[in-house]
Amino acid sequence: MATRFGITEDTEKRLRQINFRKELLLSAVEQFEKGHGAFLASIIREKLEHPNSGGEV
Repeated sequence: MATRFGITEDTEKRLRQINFRKELLLSAVEQFEKGHGAFLASIIREKLEHPNSGGEV
């Protein structure tokens, strides 16, 4: 059955799971930034926030 966005409930559930994992990763990056990994954390954050921006990680 389609949801209000015209996608299935399974797809919507999967998108929520992906978003939750992304938020967990961003939280981990924030903690990493507080340590000595600010440069690496900035690269990871860029890829998480802009996954289609190009470049390799």
